[in-house]
Amino acid sequence: MKYFLILFIPIIYGSCVFNCKTYLRKEIKPLELKGIVKSKINSSIGCFGDISLLQNNEVIVLKDVCSCVRKEQGLWNYVIEGDSIYKRSGSITVEIWRNNSKTSFEYPCCSY
Repeated sequence: MKYFLILFIPIIYGSCVFNCKTYLRKEIKPLELKGIVKSKINSSIGCFGDISLLQNNEVIVLKDVCSCVRKEQGLWNYVIEGDSIYKRSGSITVEIWRNNSKTSFEYPCCSY
């Protein structure tokens, strides 16, 4: 029994750890975004919130966007309703267009 626990606990721990690099590679890089920001909703806990945008007459929600990040990842703090948002597939750079000017951010990621 003792050996089972020694082997089992690292497996459980390893499977519960959030990995930002893996998340960005698998979930964010493939996304293509080209829409208008409709709203931002703060999470009730932590440093997260959702950004909803209208893209091709469809509402897309970016869930759990991290706000407790360095300045170059400050997408959540910068974006407002009405901004245009663009991200090409294969990239983690998000462009925000407002009043004919562009501001770019790395897609923010922080651990849960």
